[in-house]
Amino acid sequence: MTTKQATTPSTTMPTWRFILQLIRFQQWRFLYNTVGFSTMLVSWLLPGWVSREFFNLISGQAPARFNFWSLMALLGVGLLARICGMFGMIKANIPFSYRSQTLLHKNMLGRVLELPGAAALPESPGAAISRFRDDVNELPWFALWMNNLVGNGLFSLVAIIIMWHINSRMTLVAFTPLTLIVLAANAGTSRIEKYRAATRAAGGQVTSFIAEIFGAAQAVQVARAETQVIGHFANLNEERRKTALLDRLFNELLESIFIHSGNLGTGIILLLAAQALQTKNFTVGDFALFVF
Repeated sequence: MTTKQATTPSTTMPTWRFILQLIRFQQWRFLYNTVGFSTMLVSWLLPGWVSREFFNLISGQAPARFNFWSLMALLGVGLLARICGMFGMIKANIPFSYRSQTLLHKNMLGRVLELPGAAALPESPGAAISRFRDDVNELPWFALWMNNLVGNGLFSLVAIIIMWHINSRMTLVAFTPLTLIVLAANAGTSRIEKYRAATRAAGGQVTSFIAEIFGAAQAVQVARAETQVIGHFANLNEERRKTALLDRLFNELLESIFIHSGNLGTGIILLLAAQALQTKNFTVGDFALFVF
């Protein structure tokens, strides 16, 4: 005689589909945020372009359609666009994040209560707390970070078009450091995942041990094992500190590569622009635009 064991249905879902469903839950707020963030970024191109026209104006190389007051008006338009974009982004960020977190908390807790007691938590209590606290906090922001890709992509596209129209060679040199950034990001992806998983596991062990201590406080007192319990707790915290420090150190290293790659590109642009100014193939306004 065989008994059939109850199996819980699989609830796995691809990450992209999960994020898409999270966006559809508040699609208008997400769209509002996308438009606001993109408007804010693209409007930052106006001051650089106005600076180019202004320096060309005072050097006598500006087109006839631009004068001082028209350039000031364009600066005002760019400022208003940035203010509206920032207001729209802030107006949508917090409601989208907290409403999405509330939805995830509700669905996760409801699913836990639906399952049998023995199968409600496939992980330790500490890991479950990390899921409810850390994962639920990160996922809505991950969806909003997709707006950063859209806004930065649009900003880069418009900037490349403007720069390419002025000087194609310098444009290629300016974006060469992006290759270093892409290579560093691809090389560090697996290591980032490894460090993040280790940090999450160490944090879950600490949280689980705290729950066990409070649940077995009387047993610890009877066995007079306070010193051993405190020592083990210190070891867990030390392991958590090491994994978190390693994770943070690697993140700072990658950020340093990203930042200094941009500085390297700026330095190369300054050298090429100085040469172009000497040969009179570059105006002062063009130089101001590239540096901006």
